[in-house]
Amino acid sequence: MSKYTENLYTIHNNIFVLTPLFIEFYSNLQVTPKNILLSYLVLPLVLYEQSQQKIKTSNSRSSIHSFLNSKEKDKRENVYGLPERVEEYKAITNQCLQYALDNNWIEIDKDLRVNVIEKQSNKIPNLQDAFIASKKLCNIFQDLDVVTIYKALGVKQL
Repeated sequence: MSKYTENLYTIHNNIFVLTPLFIEFYSNLQVTPKNILLSYLVLPLVLYEQSQQKIKTSNSRSSIHSFLNSKEKDKRENVYGLPERVEEYKAITNQCLQYALDNNWIEIDKDLRVNVIEKQSNKIPNLQDAFIASKKLCNIFQDLDVVTIYKALGVKQL
C-alpha cells in the first residue's frame, strides 16, 4: 500500500472517532462472559451500509434470525463479506478497546466481560447512523452466546 493510501485509511478509520461506537454498544449489551469477543463484530456490522440500515430498524423483538433474512431468502446480504471485514477491522478494534481502557471508559474483568464505566457521546455528525446502529446491535445479539452468534453470522475465526 502506498503511503498516501495508508494515510487516507488511517484518517478514515480513526480510533478516536470510532471508540464511542464500542462504548455505546457495550452500554446497551447485557453483560455476559467473554462478551469482549463481540467487539470484533461491531465495526464490520455498523459501518457497512447494508447491515447498518437493518440494525437501525431493529427493535426489542428482533433477533439474529430476522437480521439474516432478506427480501430474497437465498441471499444473506446483511452479512455478505463479513469474515473479510472482521479481519480488516481487527487491528482497529484492538486499538479502540485499548484507547477506551486507557481513558477508563471501560473495564475488562477476568471472565473477559466488558463493563462500561463512562458513557461517551457521538461528536461526529457523519457517524450518527452508525452510532444508532451500534446502540441497537444488542437487539440482534440478545439471549445468544458468543459462539452461536459467530456461527449464525458465518464467521469461523478471529
